[in-house]
Amino acid sequence: MVIYVLPFYLSPTTRPSPALNRDAPSVIRARVKAVTLACFACSLITLLVLHNLAHLDIHASIRKLGWWPISFYDIGRTILLVAILFAGPLFEAGIVEEGWKDWITGRYAAEILSTWIGWRNLIVVGLVRKCP
Repeated sequence: MVIYVLPFYLSPTTRPSPALNRDAPSVIRARVKAVTLACFACSLITLLVLHNLAHLDIHASIRKLGWWPISFYDIGRTILLVAILFAGPLFEAGIVEEGWKDWITGRYAAEILSTWIGWRNLIVVGLVRKCP
């Protein structure tokens, strides 16, 4: 946890300031870099611990971490559970407010992912959740 949080407080580029808030593109870029490096560091440390203390080879360690083999059943099940969790807001946005038209064309996703805030909220957060 310290490896993940410490860069946010040590580096002036990742800290929001009176001139920059946490949604400023430069702050988001710096935080994405810090989180990426932290994930690599934590993954490497975890692999070394599994190798040295649990005496697992690299293939067994990767299996233990759940990185391989990829289970499309588990991916589908997770997406279904998230959809059920957000069924109310999805129904409201898609049916009541007729947002389904933008969903089908992909315009909404392209619009969200064209900003650093969208990348941080959708892509980086999803990838970081899998870090050890």
